[in-house]
Amino acid sequence: MSEERVHFEIRTQLESLRAELMTRHLIERRVCKVHAEVGWRSRPELIPEMSVMQSCSSALWVLILLTTTFTIGSESVNGPVKVKLHDSATLPCSERCSGLARWTLFSKRSDTLAECDQTSCRSVKEGYQMIHDQYLKGNLSLTITDADFSKRGWYTSDCASKDVCDVHLQIEPLNTTVEMMASESLILRVDVSDPVDVIYNSAGTPGPSSGQICTVDGPSLQCKPEYTRRSSLTSGVELRRMAPSDSGVYTVMDSRNKEVIHTYTVTVQGSESVNGPVKVKLHDSATLFCFERCSGLARWTVFHKRSDTLAECDQTSCRSVKEGYQMIHDQYLKGNLSLIITDADFSKRGWYTSDCASKDVCDVHLQIEQQETIPQVSDKLKMWKVVLPWPELARQNSED
Repeated sequence: MSEERVHFEIRTQLESLRAELMTRHLIERRVCKVHAEVGWRSRPELIPEMSVMQSCSSALWVLILLTTTFTIGSESVNGPVKVKLHDSATLPCSERCSGLARWTLFSKRSDTLAECDQTSCRSVKEGYQMIHDQYLKGNLSLTITDADFSKRGWYTSDCASKDVCDVHLQIEPLNTTVEMMASESLILRVDVSDPVDVIYNSAGTPGPSSGQICTVDGPSLQCKPEYTRRSSLTSGVELRRMAPSDSGVYTVMDSRNKEVIHTYTVTVQGSESVNGPVKVKLHDSATLFCFERCSGLARWTVFHKRSDTLAECDQTSCRSVKEGYQMIHDQYLKGNLSLIITDADFSKRGWYTSDCASKDVCDVHLQIEQQETIPQVSDKLKMWKVVLPWPELARQNSED
């Protein structure tokens, strides 16, 4: 490993150590102060507070000074090269080399990307090049003509099989602003093959869903329970039936390298009721909303009985497969797949799912509102009267 790479890693570790030492220093100052105050009261002539404070913290400050000095002294080490997606990137390396100079990925040292010797330079892999006249002047820099996310990482240059430069290439995070209507789907692209985390920060007061909401690892998608029903992995992480409460910042982060890949600032406009549960009174009709363009067969089922179709529509017509459930064909053609339940009773409570061409598009929870019961007074109680036997008692009662 080259000296530059070693310096970089040591500097990173020392920065972490310095932060930890600063935290310990604050605690140690309090402990030392207590010791000093106790000592001052018991033996003031032997333990001045200032001397105790200095003796307690002097070793700590030496360590902090050491880490600070090292960090400042190594600032000349090349930092990471950051470029925009698809821009060219130049990985700098200045070193006189009279033999074969070449560049490789740090993780694949046997695969040469480009190389130079006293005669010429060669691009071993397309998109990587070195300049011969620069090589002769001691400039071994590598040019990457199209830097995409697959080219991120550490690169190493060696001269006559001796490492001379290590450079870290990073791609600047992508930023996308999305304005959408409620019930539409949000697609978060996964631009890298590495595992990624999807992190959500609410536009309002952080709620229980703020933080990491999904993880993608190849074809596998794992999401928090509140997102599982309306998420899928298509051309990216798809979140269906977005609502105004879903507005905020969604960050796609490389979970292995802790690098931000893409940031989405999302604003959802429209009614919040689209995403929430549908609540109706007992025996009222209920409409389970679903807005999704569907050119194939669209149908509704109870979530735990996916084989039992309640109602369905295609380009020709709609059919009520079970009595009491219906879809409207002209609404289906406009992208409104909503289901109408004509008589909502307690047996119809629960989760319903709509799918289009066997792909889930909507999940809606039907709830029945609780009714308040008023005790009925029987006719016998209504007719019951209190007979006061004495006139004087009756008079007093009427006065009260």
